[in-house]
Amino acid sequence: MRICTKVYAAWAIFSVIGLGSGCSHYYLPANHLETPEVSGPDRVGRLEILSFQSGTDLISPAQLTTPAPTSSTAPVAVLQEVTPSYTFGFDVATTESLDLGVKVGVDVPLTIVGKYQVYGAPESRAQARNLSAAVMISPGVLNSNGVLYYLVDAAVPVGYRIWQNHLLSLTPFFSFGGISGVSIPAVPSPSGSGVSSPATTSATFDQYGIALGYQYTLLAIHLRGELSYLGGAMQTAQIGGFYAGASLGFNL
Repeated sequence: MRICTKVYAAWAIFSVIGLGSGCSHYYLPANHLETPEVSGPDRVGRLEILSFQSGTDLISPAQLTTPAPTSSTAPVAVLQEVTPSYTFGFDVATTESLDLGVKVGVDVPLTIVGKYQVYGAPESRAQARNLSAAVMISPGVLNSNGVLYYLVDAAVPVGYRIWQNHLLSLTPFFSFGGISGVSIPAVPSPSGSGVSSPATTSATFDQYGIALGYQYTLLAIHLRGELSYLGGAMQTAQIGGFYAGASLGFNL
C-alpha cells in the first residue's frame, strides 16, 4: 500500500511538471532503455536521472523519400525524426519479480511502466552468464490544453550478461496510440501531386520493431545505450528507421 501511494504521488507531481511545460511538438518515443532484469528483493529500485530518447514527430509534415534514379521503388511519405529529447524516470521493486515505475518527458505521455521478469536472476543477484527475460506493459496519457495523446506499449526484453557488469539485451516491441486536438498536416501523395491523407486534428498510429541494448554497471551507477529499428504508420505516412538513445542512472 505504501509503495502504491508513493507511485501515485510521484505520478501527480510529474503530471504537473510535464503538463505545465507547454508542449509544441508531440513525438512518438522509439527507445525503451530498459533491461529484462528487475531490481530484485535486495534493492529499492532505480532512478534514471539523465535519459535521452529519439522518436517520430507526429505533427510535422511528412516528407517524400527520394529513390535512386535507377531504382524502381516509388517515393514514400515518411514522418520526420525528432532530435533526442530528455526524459526522467524511476521504478520501485514491488516484489522479487515485479518493478513498477514512472517515466515523464516533454511532448510525450506520462507513462506507467510495469516489468515482470519471467526468467533468470534479478539484477541485484545476477552473475555473469545470467540469461533473463521479462514482459513489459507501459500505458501513458497526456491531456493538456485541449490535446489528448495516449500511448500503449508492450515489449518482451531478453538479455544475457556476457560479464558481471556487462549486459546485452534484445527487445521486440509493439505500440499503438492516438492524438487529437492538434493540427496534423496533410500527407503528400507519392505521385508528388495532391495528398494521400487530408489535414486533420486527430489520428491514430502504430509502431513495431526491435531494439539492441547494452548496459554497463559500475557500483550503483548504470549506463545504457540502445539502437532501435522500427516500422509503423500514422494515416498514410510511414514511421521507420534507426533510432538511438542513452541513459544514466542509479540503483537504489
